[in-house]
Amino acid sequence: MNVYGTTKPVLGAQFRVYDSDLATVLNSSYALNESCTTSVAGLAAGTYTIRVHCSYGTGKYEFSTGFVAEAKTNDPEPNDSPAIAATLSLTDIRQGHIGFCGGGTCDTNDWYVFTVTHTGALGLTVATDTGVGAYFRLYAVTRDTLLATELCTGTSAQISRGNLQPGSYRLAVVTASGAGSYTVTPSWAPTAIRQDVRKTCDLLPSIYIANHILHIMAGNAMPVQNRLLFPC
Repeated sequence: MNVYGTTKPVLGAQFRVYDSDLATVLNSSYALNESCTTSVAGLAAGTYTIRVHCSYGTGKYEFSTGFVAEAKTNDPEPNDSPAIAATLSLTDIRQGHIGFCGGGTCDTNDWYVFTVTHTGALGLTVATDTGVGAYFRLYAVTRDTLLATELCTGTSAQISRGNLQPGSYRLAVVTASGAGSYTVTPSWAPTAIRQDVRKTCDLLPSIYIANHILHIMAGNAMPVQNRLLFPC
């Protein structure tokens, strides 16, 4: 957010932006018979206050504001710890915001959880917008084992895990620098299930002998080929 202030002769004034507690000054700038700009980056959604404080003389002032909202969709809050992780669908692209501050707190962690019921190959394409740094960390829920980590600083990276076993997993997005948006694009390919191949096998030689003896005792001529088959 930007506050564009102007003072006219003969006035010196400070343009201050306060957090929602009305005590924390997020930024300020001073103007004496001139214009100034007060910029506050990485503001989370909330209510903020602008105060114009006279520092010198008397006169008139005016100001305007400018605000550019994040274009990408925010993640479902709260999801700042493993216990309240949001569900990550392996068939949908997930967008989120990280690093924004307001109300005395900063959004430094986003957690997601997903479950797979079959063995397969997992792919996560992760990316941050320009000016945003974030770690993407994949954990197995069992024993909180760290499986992979990637750092994105306005770039994209790939997290791949082949032969991922059935179970629950968590993805943590942890701020490293700046504030902005990130994107997680999952892919999931279950391992093909091998079908049992059934075939026929010869019986043991002792079974042939027994079969031949039975034919002789019955007064029948022994067949040229008399093989008993069974599936195995």
